[in-house]
Amino acid sequence: MDINFDPNAAENQGDFNRTLVPEGRYLVALEEAIEKSTAKGNGTCLHMTFAILEGDYKGSHVKSFPIVDHVESRQVGQGRRQISAICRACQRPSAKSTDDLVGIPLFVDVEIDKGFNRITAYYSHGDGRQVPMPARQATAAASNDLPF
Repeated sequence: MDINFDPNAAENQGDFNRTLVPEGRYLVALEEAIEKSTAKGNGTCLHMTFAILEGDYKGSHVKSFPIVDHVESRQVGQGRRQISAICRACQRPSAKSTDDLVGIPLFVDVEIDKGFNRITAYYSHGDGRQVPMPARQATAAASNDLPF
């Protein structure tokens, strides 16, 4: 494939490496949600990308990977609970599509886990109330069928 741009141009420079945001609470909005297969092909998950809307890390992204279909039903249940928490935090509890959630501000708590940012809680932007989300289960890590 030919490279049809100048790799030395200023707009094509910069650090391509993954940048972590510090642990904390951030105002975000869902930018996109793409359905993909899990690493082992045992199911599907959503690759959800949230853009940080304000503060020192405005424009940075954090991601979530809820599993929506899997041979192990407990992973599906956890993924569905996570998506439900996102819907409620966006004040769209009856959303029929992730498209209904794009651009709606909400707060998330972010932790650093094994060198990656991980969203641990979702909050409504309107009242700052935490929306319950399932605790991380050891079985998800043990199955080694994470989406990345």
